[in-house]
Amino acid sequence: MQENSLQQKTLWRNGEQKPIKKGRSFMKAAKRLVILSALLALGLPVCGAETVRMTLWNLPETRLFHGVREAIREFERRTGVVVDTGASGNLTDQQKLMTAAAAGTPPDLLWQDRFTISSWAFRGAFLPLDEYIQRDGIRQEDYYDACWNEVVYDGQVYGLPWNTDARALFYNRDIFAAEGLDHPPRDWEELQQYAARLTQFHQAKGYYERIGFAPNYGNAWLYLYGWLNGGRFMKDQGRTCSLADPAIVEALQYMTETYDLVGGAQRVTAFEVSSQLEGVADPFLAGRIAMKIDGNWVLDYLVKYKPEFNFGVAPPPAPKGKPPLTWSGGFAWAIPKDADHPELAWELAKWLNSEEAWLYAGEAQVQFNRREGFPYYIPMLSANRKISHRMAERFTPDLPTYREAVEVFLNLLEVSKFRPVTPVGTLLWDEHARAMDQAIRHVYSPQRALEEAQRRVQRELDTIYAETQALPMNWRVVWTGIGALALAVLGVIATRLRRWRGRVTRAQAREAWTGMAFCSPWMLGFVIFLLGPMIFSAILVFCRYSVLQPAEFIGLENLRHLFGFHRDSGGALVPNDRFFWKSLWNTGYIVLFGVPGAMLVSFVMALLVNTDLRGVHIFRTLFYLPVVVPLIVVAFVFMQLLNPETGLLSAVMNRFLIPLGYQSPNWFGDPKWSKPGILLMLFWTSGGTMIIWLAGLKSIPRHLYEVAEIDGAGVWQRFLNVTLPMLSPYIFFNLVMGIIANFQVFTQAYVLAVPPTMGPGDSLMFLVIYLFRSAFAYLKMGYACALAWVLFFIILLLTIIQLKMA
Repeated sequence: MQENSLQQKTLWRNGEQKPIKKGRSFMKAAKRLVILSALLALGLPVCGAETVRMTLWNLPETRLFHGVREAIREFERRTGVVVDTGASGNLTDQQKLMTAAAAGTPPDLLWQDRFTISSWAFRGAFLPLDEYIQRDGIRQEDYYDACWNEVVYDGQVYGLPWNTDARALFYNRDIFAAEGLDHPPRDWEELQQYAARLTQFHQAKGYYERIGFAPNYGNAWLYLYGWLNGGRFMKDQGRTCSLADPAIVEALQYMTETYDLVGGAQRVTAFEVSSQLEGVADPFLAGRIAMKIDGNWVLDYLVKYKPEFNFGVAPPPAPKGKPPLTWSGGFAWAIPKDADHPELAWELAKWLNSEEAWLYAGEAQVQFNRREGFPYYIPMLSANRKISHRMAERFTPDLPTYREAVEVFLNLLEVSKFRPVTPVGTLLWDEHARAMDQAIRHVYSPQRALEEAQRRVQRELDTIYAETQALPMNWRVVWTGIGALALAVLGVIATRLRRWRGRVTRAQAREAWTGMAFCSPWMLGFVIFLLGPMIFSAILVFCRYSVLQPAEFIGLENLRHLFGFHRDSGGALVPNDRFFWKSLWNTGYIVLFGVPGAMLVSFVMALLVNTDLRGVHIFRTLFYLPVVVPLIVVAFVFMQLLNPETGLLSAVMNRFLIPLGYQSPNWFGDPKWSKPGILLMLFWTSGGTMIIWLAGLKSIPRHLYEVAEIDGAGVWQRFLNVTLPMLSPYIFFNLVMGIIANFQVFTQAYVLAVPPTMGPGDSLMFLVIYLFRSAFAYLKMGYACALAWVLFFIILLLTIIQLKMA
């Protein structure tokens, strides 16, 4: 059934359609049949026709979007189209979209982060919308410049901007009044003075009573400070990365100095982790943060929990002599290239962008908030100027503080910047965030951190815009070679079978063939689902492949980058891919200390429960219980348990350490302690290994201990000369399996370290995590396959060594 206009669908749905009854004349029946055929040809719905269904992905299911979902329901009522709003998960994780696009079964419409649109458009995943925009009279001048320009790639529009945001300085007026401050900071120098003056650290108890200001507490990022200082992150129409622009280096230096003034980034990070509370306990509402740079979405949060809160909002302070500005993010409606219903998708996007839909959604959200017990509602900002002002006027509560704050954000949108439009937008964001993290923690100087980040981004840009492109992969030749090899292997097997049949009886042959028949389902599954993908990944090692574009043959380029070195600006020899060696070191650390540590802990537990005492079964259950707890839950439990300010373990340690002049470690905020924190989690979940040890201990004959005891052997001698030798097969098994498992540590670190920076100073960047990010965040499948094979050969080599030693 073809698509048609909304008006036609609505008219037909509201019209009448009476069935042809028996006894009617042939002419009337014929007329109805002709009309029915015409309607079907036009694609209009008729009684009994299949309902048109379209899919919309990524729209959140939070309470803030209840009104938007009601607007979608209104679209359904007006058109008769059913909109399935699925795949509303992690917006930064686009694996499902990539898979669907590669399979040719994408959704019809996407609620897409605007800064990612250019990378998908570059790969040909989205439809350009220029034809729809011109046809329906959508005007660029109605939208904020930052919102519209962010969805334009290579001269074409790939998204219809929907909402937007802005960042401003929030400050607590009560704290300012108590400290004798009568105005918000007006420049960077004054901001640093206020930050130091308003910060209070309780030295005796080892925690902050209040932080005056932390540069990235909230939502500012280096982008804001770089733009405030006049820096540019990209040049030459997105072809040249300029992260190391002197203005950006200066901005990062300012952020680092500000963190140092209030106690250092590590201490502030510990405070941030411990203060992830909602409601009146939120640090800003509770007066534990005096100032922060954050987005307009915070206003709805504040009015929800503390409408009487005495705060102010001002433009972000800039260096002296430079104008204030902000930067905007937000989302747009994008239509995938192979969508089944692009026309309907456009109509839905156009409806949701209309003033009528925004007002409808706002009214629905107000009613929802009141039912939930929240009398106020502050709407999101629309990418459309007129709609933004209309929504603010209609729904902002009649509270002077909030009306003034909304006005500040609306004014800032006129001078807003946006993240650079480039095919490597995700990589640029990650590298800018990583450089910021490394500089504020003093891992590297701001200059070096930004130079390293710039080099990595520029390498990807040079690959994309290279004048000499790589050759397309000739899959016909590849599959012909694989087929010939398979035939040769089958020929060898057939020859061996012929020789074998001449040496066995018919009964033996029949028995052998029967056994092979029973094994064949597993063998077939092994070839299709394991061996086949392994061969394919081995081929991709020599390719550049993003799933959405054809593979290109690049020879040994991936391996050269993986293992190669180059000289930096100072002449020092440094690895091409620092993250590979960093992840290898981090993984090796976990294997080196985690395997023997977990074996020792689990062995001690097995010795403790290998008794006949009453209630020992309870202890066995308790020791094994962590194994069945999901690793995500384990990670969150340890995040709270090891919290340096509020964690139970840290509180116990501080009782003894603070009188001596020390403090408990900042477990997951300090590069030196983050991996030991992971080790504690691994030890806590070693109950599975305990079961294997216990089985080994139970299998040792009792008479061996009795003989040793008769010969005068003590407890320690019996352990060394009886227990350990008899457990040698179990030691070998646990060692091999422990090494394999620890080389693949993923979940705990991925939950604790929010990308893009994998822990402080990338201290939790393990090999499997780097492989995963390379494949699914940056769509570098060939490079990820190279990493996978490196991991495979490392584990294989260590296993062979253990077999030889055993």
